[in-house]
Amino acid sequence: MEKRPKDIIIIISWILIILGLIILFGYIFGKIIGWIHSPEWYQYIPYIAGGLTMLGIALQTGKVLQKVTTTEGDVKEIDDKVGTLITDVTAIKTKTESHDIFINKLDDRVHEVYKRGNKK
Repeated sequence: MEKRPKDIIIIISWILIILGLIILFGYIFGKIIGWIHSPEWYQYIPYIAGGLTMLGIALQTGKVLQKVTTTEGDVKEIDDKVGTLITDVTAIKTKTESHDIFINKLDDRVHEVYKRGNKK
């Protein structure tokens, strides 16, 4: 199995998720310890961190849905090819059956001719 390079969107989404969680937990930790005395703009840090995390999750979800859609199309294509193969196999079976009938008739004729030749 060959290794593929990771998709850039997956890498960016993981970076956003990790960065958002680090900022969020850092803010909570700093607030508990008392390092953060909340001026007005500090109150927006959890929202920014949560937004980054949600953006990363949304990017990953979109990438997974794209892969599912691609796989769905591939399965439909394979299903169409299988339908064509079934039709072809049925046609081959029909031709084979008609050839079997013809061969049986030839075999009967050969036996009749052989029997006539041996009676003399």
